[in-house]
Amino acid sequence: RQLESFERRMDMITLALRDCQLDKQNIFLKTYEKDCFYSLYPSVDVASREIAFGSIDLVRWLRQQFPEVEFSMIVGEDAFIDICNNKWRESDQLRQLIHFE
Repeated sequence: RQLESFERRMDMITLALRDCQLDKQNIFLKTYEKDCFYSLYPSVDVASREIAFGSIDLVRWLRQQFPEVEFSMIVGEDAFIDICNNKWRESDQLRQLIHFE
């Protein structure tokens, strides 16, 4: 399935958080996905469909950059089912490295 562009996903998160009732002082929208991609593939456009870049790559990069932080990932029910059914690249490793909400 086609993944939305990085910019589009950032826009969707911004909209989703706009009316959120959570403590916004503790919510930060960062560009780590793009930073990670360019650190792994410095000469490739982030919109490239020829690179197998996935959540597992980002989680490993985040854990390397911030070893003291325990990360969680918020996903929809459909994505969580796909992860549990090993439809995501290295799903088993992903489930071991991160907590899902």
